[in-house]
Amino acid sequence: LHKSAAAAKAQAVDQAKAASEAEVSRVQTSLRGANEEVARLKQALAKQGEAAAGAAEDRAARQKLAADLQAARESLAAAQAKCKSLEDGMAQAKAAHEKA
Repeated sequence: LHKSAAAAKAQAVDQAKAASEAEVSRVQTSLRGANEEVARLKQALAKQGEAAAGAAEDRAARQKLAADLQAARESLAAAQAKCKSLEDGMAQAKAAHEKA
């Protein structure tokens, strides 16, 4: 009787140990999955950060382009006004020359 009680106790300890090892294995597997998910989320976040930075650079580039375009328009308007003034001056000089 004493032997069978000891054997039952040893078997119970072995079963508890096996259950504990299985639980440790399950937790480790779950932890690996969680770590993989964290890595995936970090990667996705980094990509979003890069995209946001790229979008900010694009916005800045578009704003600079718009400013450059406006400056070019103003420069063109000034050049056109100067040409008009020169043309008017030439027409006046031509008319004065014809009169003389």
